[in-house]
Amino acid sequence: MSSKSTVESLLNRVRELEPLIREHAPKSEESRRLSPELVDAYRRAGFYAMYRPEAWGGAGLDPISFLKVVEALARIDAASGWNVGNAASFDCFLVPLFSEEGAREMSDGSHVTHAGAVNPPGRGIPVDGGYRVTARTPFVSGCHEASWCTLGSTSSTETSLEAQRRSRSSTSRPCPGTR
Repeated sequence: MSSKSTVESLLNRVRELEPLIREHAPKSEESRRLSPELVDAYRRAGFYAMYRPEAWGGAGLDPISFLKVVEALARIDAASGWNVGNAASFDCFLVPLFSEEGAREMSDGSHVTHAGAVNPPGRGIPVDGGYRVTARTPFVSGCHEASWCTLGSTSSTETSLEAQRRSRSSTSRPCPGTR
C-alpha cells in the first residue's frame, strides 16, 4: 500500500471513530487518561503503529503523513492527539537507540504501545549485569495503556551538568499487566 493510500485510510479511520472519540473525551479528561475503549479502538485502527517501520508491523508513515493523522485526532480531542502522537513517535525516535534485537522486541506488532519520559532524567547506578535506574517524573503520558515504558537516565557519578549530559541513556521495561 502506498504512503498516500495508507494515510488516507488512517484519516478515514479517524473520521469513523469521531463519534466514539467525542463520547469518551469527557471521561478521558476527568480520569486524566484515555478511556480503555479509545485505546482499544486506536490499537485496532493502527494509530499506535503508524510511524513504526513496516518491517516491525507498522505502516511506516513519513513524518508529514504521521502528523496529518495526529492533527486530525487532535482536532477532535487534544488528549487523543497528544497521547497517540507521543506513543507512536517512540518507534522513530527512541527505539532505534536500542540494539536490533531489543528494538524488534519493543516494537514488533501493531498493538504494542510506548510511553516514557526523558526529563527529568533518573539516575543509573552500576550493578552486576547493568544499571539500577531510579527516577521520579511528574508525567508520563499514556503510561496506563503502554506495553513498554522508557525512562531517560544519567549514569555518571559526577554531578556537573555537562557530565550528566554526556552520560545520558534510556532504559525500557515492559509495563506490568499489559503483555
